[in-house]
Amino acid sequence: MKGADDMRFLALQPPRMLSFTWNAPPNLPEARQQRTFVVVRIHPVNERETRVTLHHTGWGDGGEWDKPTPTSIAPGATCSPT
Repeated sequence: MKGADDMRFLALQPPRMLSFTWNAPPNLPEARQQRTFVVVRIHPVNERETRVTLHHTGWGDGGEWDKPTPTSIAPGATCSPT
């Protein structure tokens, strides 16, 4: 599965933040026409821990946007709204 084809970096603030565009995998051509936007923030907690916050926005509604894909969430990962 792909999703980073023609990805564009929007902002970079090392070592704290990066932002880029994303698109749906090729098996969802309708949804693939609309790009989404990702912001990843990195917050040091202490010398051994880092908090990573991922904000992914720009999703569509209905149609292919509502179909789950094998890459919707990585095995073992958890998602919780903030």
